[in-house]
Amino acid sequence: MVDTRAGLRASDVLARLDSPAFARKPAMTLLLIRHASAGDRDDWVGDDLPRPLDARGRGQASRLAELLGDYEIARVLSSPAVRCVQTVEPLARSRGLDIEVREELGEEQQGEAGAELVRSLARGADRSLRSRRAQRRRRRRFAEEG
Repeated sequence: MVDTRAGLRASDVLARLDSPAFARKPAMTLLLIRHASAGDRDDWVGDDLPRPLDARGRGQASRLAELLGDYEIARVLSSPAVRCVQTVEPLARSRGLDIEVREELGEEQQGEAGAELVRSLARGADRSLRSRRAQRRRRRRFAEEG
């Protein structure tokens, strides 16, 4: 398989992931979820931002927490579109998290603003991971000394 956007074969990507240089870099899992079913956009009259989930979409959203049960989720971000917020509401509620509505995830802001948001999340995850590793080292030393 070839990623035509980057011109990379899957085998090349896997080889890079297995390289020692990549193994030293902290990793973050970023889940990108498209909104659940919200009917046909062409059938909606007016501004698309308040278009809600339809009955099928509400069912899909209610199953999202179960589908993502194996993932550790620290934050839930959403586009300001009503259907997007409604999609992640059950997930956020099940994890005791607030939904962070971000304009950068809206249709008008996608592109560079959305990419910068993802980069900033990755930088924050990198700092958070280093902090958690340092805390674990301190706890181990404390336990060994104790």
